[in-house]
Amino acid sequence: MPDLRPIVVTGASRGSGLEPVRLLTARGQPVIGITREEPDLWETWAPFIRCDLSDPTAVRSLAQDLAQLRPRG
Repeated sequence: MPDLRPIVVTGASRGSGLEPVRLLTARGQPVIGITREEPDLWETWAPFIRCDLSDPTAVRSLAQDLAQLRPRG
């Protein structure tokens, strides 16, 4: 049985980032993808957040967004 906490995958819109998204979601694992560009049809597999990880300000904002998604308790 998959863990119900979402796994964050960077570079999730293509290549070596997209494949884990496909595999994990196929097993029923919740995934949140981080991607610099809007993916083509990717949102059908999992939600994504656009973020350029080379931008420190964007990374801080991303961390705050992800913290809001964390279950309390």
